[in-house]
Amino acid sequence: MNDLYHMNLAMQYIEDHLSEEIDYKKLAQIAMTSEMYFKRLFSFLSGMPLSEYIRNRRLTQAAFELKTSEIKVIDLALKYGYTSPDAFTKAFNQLHGVTPSSSRDLQSNIKSYPMLTFRLDIQGGNPMNYKLIEKEPFTVAGYGAEVVVNSECESQDINSFLNSLTEEHYAKLNEISNGQFDKKILYVSSDYEEKNNTSVQDFYVGVTVDQVPEDLKCLTIPKQTWAVFTISGEWEEVNDTWTRIYTEWFPSSTYEPADSPEFMVSSENQSEVWVAVR
Repeated sequence: MNDLYHMNLAMQYIEDHLSEEIDYKKLAQIAMTSEMYFKRLFSFLSGMPLSEYIRNRRLTQAAFELKTSEIKVIDLALKYGYTSPDAFTKAFNQLHGVTPSSSRDLQSNIKSYPMLTFRLDIQGGNPMNYKLIEKEPFTVAGYGAEVVVNSECESQDINSFLNSLTEEHYAKLNEISNGQFDKKILYVSSDYEEKNNTSVQDFYVGVTVDQVPEDLKCLTIPKQTWAVFTISGEWEEVNDTWTRIYTEWFPSSTYEPADSPEFMVSSENQSEVWVAVR
């Protein structure tokens, strides 16, 4: 696939429109993929949310303009999409460590975040074991929370949420399971989005059911094709595989992710990551 080529076209589009409102759907069209996949791939490849990158580029350009022109701070704030000089000054100071006015001093230190360019570097010796499965619709019922995640799928929120579940919670899940996935627990991620320059998603711990108890959350997943990756090892290996799926497997395969939740099932040291594909 030419994912990275089109990702770089999208990066240039951002660069050409830093002083305008940037439409994420337009970026996804340029990258020839879905908006969800574009955001996920960008986050995995760059290590930051797309919204944070755009903010950093705008504030970098703003600092350059303050150094080299007589533009007013209020005009610069409006140019880069801030509703007030105070909001602009706060964001500028958080990034650069100085106020916009102070940055005009030629000796003041400011940070520069250059335009990103992506390239794919696939190294041998680490095969990824996967299979393709077509599965009918199914419903997951269980416990859920909105969590903040980083680009490696790691999250303190997820750890805290998992630690809050007791043996009684898991016993109830075992009671209501309809037996799919050998009655294993499913760890489901869905509705990935960006809020306030952070990546958030809904995270569920549940089982497949025929009927949903009133006191549990539920999620119905439609019929589709899944790429199922088998991993042996602890959570570190699972997180590493999840990253490699987006940064290595998708860019070098003939597939892209479908707009769907993704999930993991695990037993002892053996795990499976299920990602819907098209």
